[in-house]
Amino acid sequence: MHRKSSGLLVLAVVPAFLALPTVTAPAPRPHPVDARLAHLSLPLTPAASRALDGSPAATRALVSEPLVDSGPRSTAPFVGVGVTWRPGTTVAGLTVKVRVRSAGAWGGWNQLATLDALAGADGSTPVDRQGTEPLLTDTADGVQAEVFSPSGVLPADLRLDLVDPGTSAADRHLQGRTPAATASARSSQPTIISRAQWGANESYRGGSTRYSGTVKAAIIHHTATANGYSADAAAAQIRAIYAYHTRSLGWSDIGYQFLVDAFGRVYEGRAGGVDQPTIGAHTAGFNIDTFAVSALGNFDTASAPPAMVEAISQLVAWRLTVAHRDPLGRATLTASGGTPSLTRYANGVTVSLPTIFGHRDAGWTACPGGNLYATLPGIRPRVAELMGSMIYDPTASPSSATTPGGTPITFSARTDSDRDWSATITSVGTGSTVRSFSGSTSGATFSGTWDLRDAAGQQLPAGSYDISMSSGDALPATVRVVLKDPAPVTPPSDGSGAVPLPPVNAVYTTPGGPVTVNGRVWRTRCEPYASTSATRCWTDIVATTTRKTTQGFATTKDWTFNNLTYRDVDGPGWATNVLSADGEHLSGGRRWKTSCSTATAGWRTCTSYIWATVVSRQSSPKGYVFRQYQTWQFNNMVWLRTAA
Repeated sequence: MHRKSSGLLVLAVVPAFLALPTVTAPAPRPHPVDARLAHLSLPLTPAASRALDGSPAATRALVSEPLVDSGPRSTAPFVGVGVTWRPGTTVAGLTVKVRVRSAGAWGGWNQLATLDALAGADGSTPVDRQGTEPLLTDTADGVQAEVFSPSGVLPADLRLDLVDPGTSAADRHLQGRTPAATASARSSQPTIISRAQWGANESYRGGSTRYSGTVKAAIIHHTATANGYSADAAAAQIRAIYAYHTRSLGWSDIGYQFLVDAFGRVYEGRAGGVDQPTIGAHTAGFNIDTFAVSALGNFDTASAPPAMVEAISQLVAWRLTVAHRDPLGRATLTASGGTPSLTRYANGVTVSLPTIFGHRDAGWTACPGGNLYATLPGIRPRVAELMGSMIYDPTASPSSATTPGGTPITFSARTDSDRDWSATITSVGTGSTVRSFSGSTSGATFSGTWDLRDAAGQQLPAGSYDISMSSGDALPATVRVVLKDPAPVTPPSDGSGAVPLPPVNAVYTTPGGPVTVNGRVWRTRCEPYASTSATRCWTDIVATTTRKTTQGFATTKDWTFNNLTYRDVDGPGWATNVLSADGEHLSGGRRWKTSCSTATAGWRTCTSYIWATVVSRQSSPKGYVFRQYQTWQFNNMVWLRTAA
């Protein structure tokens, strides 16, 4: 509660040599701001009743006369306005024009572009409404809308949606961006005004944030809204866009990942993390693997202020640095989830576009406005200047592999010129470097292939590994890959198929236990064998064993023999042993299959399987039943020396 002063003026005598302290009131704290929405119906005009009589005069009238006209209407104060309709009834060729009254004067007519419903839904949830882009102003209290349709057909349930985004005293205290200190500042993150700071009411969001695998390109937009807004009004306009996208149209969140105002301030748009590859709702057909920067204003009718263009450049430079993308290069994108009337490319078509491109390059739209679009040829080299020397497009394929014996992983990247390169592979779990590569680029590209082994040629255990690529003064790049144990296989109900294989690792050759590996409990015992140069180890595992008895099948859970392994450092003649040659064999009346690794550092490993009869317990409507079936079953693994 605030109390009024009594009106009395109290004077105090203060010595002239004393300075009174200056007390600065704290800035208001940001808070979620509630928006208010109003809906106005749109009446038909006489032209609508003549639309379908088929006469040439009526057809000509469809182009020049609106089928819907709200007439000038006084309203409660609002900041945003759009025209919406029932989803699924969008009409091709529809033209929507809106004008507003601000400070007692009517402004000019603004043609509003149609938004893509699929873009707003992210392909995951249905939308509540379809509609136009919103028109924004500082504050208005009157509106008029006209709708034209050359076909004479209108969408269903047309209405005007007015948005009052509410007020926040914190708006006038929002801080601007932090410019880069030098031309090649490694594009550090600029100051980004967070959702909390601009007053986003998080209860308006619906569903969960969705993510792409990466970011390949930046798409430049404009909001196609009024220019000349004050610095204090920018946050309110962003709240109006947010409320219109979520509460009028039923989108899960604001469509853009970032917005930039005329004063060079950057705002966080869609939730999910400014450095994460969130899937937005901004460019029909191209929301995946991209991020959108939307300039607040209409840049068909005005030039983008230099502060705005520089802020866009610094934001894009930072975000492309995080993704290691070449701002002067091109991105390969696949159209997905677009509407044919709004996107230039059919779904499934692969397109090569500049890494930094305008909305109009992908859709049938004037966005981001002719004046802002004309700055893109200058923005690209400015972004490259800010980013400095980089390693671009780091990849690893496949991103995961099974160990041991999985598909080798190939890594690659590009630089800005031919130069020497190096790569190190580090275990995320232990932090130790397990493998290193080096070479020289060819045509500014390089690649290497990792066979999932360490420098000594030993198969590496399951886990996450980072492949870090560097080249001179270029900013290094890192990609993460995962090595996985063989996936367990459940026998099908008909008794056919394979059974899980036990893990192959040091549990077979390191005495001790019990030890838990892949959720199973093991123990290992070792002893000298034949000579001091050889060791024999056998393992037991706690397992449920089913065996056939005279009374039927019996099941017990106890230590069970699992494997016997010889580690022979002298390397006797293995040439005739069934465990040492790739392929299938018959030996001792049994069918065997062996897979051997490539020799590395004088050693190789061979894994053998035997065609065996397996008993499995399976559920049925009558309870558990036991089935016997044949499958390849792990038998043994040996280390072989290629030369004595």
